[in-house]
Amino acid sequence: MLQLLTEIMKIITLDSIKDDALQELGKDRVGTDAEFGGDTDHGKAIESNLSDKAAKKGRKKAEDSARVVALRIIGYKDNTESALRRKLRERGFEKDAVDDAVEYLKKYGYLDESRMMIAKVRSLAKNKLYGKPRITAELRRLGFSAETVASLDYDGEELCDIDFEESCRTLLLKLG
Repeated sequence: MLQLLTEIMKIITLDSIKDDALQELGKDRVGTDAEFGGDTDHGKAIESNLSDKAAKKGRKKAEDSARVVALRIIGYKDNTESALRRKLRERGFEKDAVDDAVEYLKKYGYLDESRMMIAKVRSLAKNKLYGKPRITAELRRLGFSAETVASLDYDGEELCDIDFEESCRTLLLKLG
């Protein structure tokens, strides 16, 4: 959690430093227009350059903002990629900003569907006594991608300690 908050602070700090630098750059460039005797071609070039930078700055700011919101969302509760994308879109972020935020979280390991899926499988098998078919269906219902669910290996290293036969016996005894 501390690492997550540190990342959020880095993004916010870098964004404000960039904003200040771009504002200073804009002021300096506008000031040079007077040096050229009000040359309109030069003024248009500066205006165009500044508007390009403002557009890039707007995109970057939206991407950084989407990253911060995404970090807050997963800091509160793990989410699947599809759920995170849906929540960011509901908050009004454009597709590019959402894609950037998701890739950023994946890159740094904050969004790891495999880890989350294994934890969910353990919980469903041990607490709810679900079998493999029911777990697979539940994972799909929760929004895990078909590829991620298909890659699930019940006999693999992470899940080999789950005894589905024992769970079935326990469930039968429970139901009478």
